Amino acid sequence: MELLEEIIIHDEIADKIHFMNDDSVLFAVDDFGTGNSNVAFIRNFENLKVKIDKVFVPKNLEDEEEKVIIESFVKMFGDKGLKLIVEGVETREQYLYLKELKVAGAQGYYFSQPLPLDELIEFMEKKDFLKKM
Repeated sequence: MELLEEIIIHDEIADKIHFMNDDSVLFAVDDFGTGNSNVAFIRNFENLKVKIDKVFVPKNLEDEEEKVIIESFVKMFGDKGLKLIVEGVETREQYLYLKELKVAGAQGYYFSQPLPLDELIEFMEKKDFLKKM
C-alpha cells in the first residue's frame, strides 16, 4: 500500500499501519522529502519502502554536489533497513547510477509514461521494459 505525502500521520493511523504491517502488508511512503513525509515519520516503522521524489534525482551525474542528497538518503535508509524506490528516472545513466547505489527500485519515464490499465497490462505482457534494465 502506498502512503501519499498528503497524509497526516497521528497515533491512530500509526497504530493501524503497525497492525497491518504485522499481517505482512507492505507500505511505501510516496514522495519522501516533500509534504508531510519526513524522517520523523519513518523512524517509527520497519519494513517500509520509501519513494524518493523526483526532485532529488541528479540530472547531471558528473556534478558531485547534485548527488549528495540521494546518496545520503540511500545510506540513511539502508542503515535503517528500509527499501528505497526512486521516482523520476528519465535516462539510462540515471538508472544505472541508482542501480549502482543499490536502490530497491526505480520508476519514471525512462521505463514508461503513465498508462491506463488496459495499456499497462499490454505493456507488462510484452516485457519490453526488461530490455532497459
